[in-house]
Amino acid sequence: MKIPTFYRLAIPALNSVKLINQVVFLLRATSIKFREVVRYISDVLGFHSSKKKTLLNYLLFTAVFFMSINAFAQLAVPFTPRLDGGSIKVKGDVVFIGNSIVTGAGLPQPYNGNGINNNNEGVYINVESGGDPTIFSSSSAELITANSCKKIVYAGLYWASVYPLEVANNQSVQFQGTPRLEDWNEIKFKLPTGGFIDLVADNNPDAVGEEDDIIFDGYEYYGAGVENSFKDSPIICYKNVTGLVQS
Repeated sequence: MKIPTFYRLAIPALNSVKLINQVVFLLRATSIKFREVVRYISDVLGFHSSKKKTLLNYLLFTAVFFMSINAFAQLAVPFTPRLDGGSIKVKGDVVFIGNSIVTGAGLPQPYNGNGINNNNEGVYINVESGGDPTIFSSSSAELITANSCKKIVYAGLYWASVYPLEVANNQSVQFQGTPRLEDWNEIKFKLPTGGFIDLVADNNPDAVGEEDDIIFDGYEYYGAGVENSFKDSPIICYKNVTGLVQS
């Protein structure tokens, strides 16, 4: 087993409790296999009997188990079926289309390069506003069906982003900039024909077929102040647009 030099030097000096904590970090930070760590630590602590090795296995497994629980504790909203009954039975396909809302300043559209996101100033894409001065962010996606025999039985629209601030103004200081706008749950939706349709997501009761939902808002999730937001302050909204798309 190859253990980094730092761990080879540090592990023998640790007592059993500290050693377990160090192993948890080691398993997180490297690709070393669990059984290899057990074998190595057994030699360090002098656990040569089968009973002691079994105990060490148990302690390490418990530590890793709780490490795993901690790793998944960031699931703020449990997954639940979106559709009534959990599904729709049809002979057909599930198709996803999507579009971006942010790009790097001065980059061509669409951008197919290999630049690093954090090296660019983020700006809104605004190519489908139709000249409406109140629209500052717009883009589109196109769904092409193979023939006229297909029928849309369900269409769900989701919009999401990380949104702790409207515009950050200091790259070296986190959460410094202009506050976010509070209409992030409102969008304009445009079909191939006709003008924009205003859509709003909220948590109020809705009629069947008209459902909408604020799935998550991470802003100030843990308390007052943007610094107490869920990691990156994500927002996720949903609107059932089946009737609109079918028409």
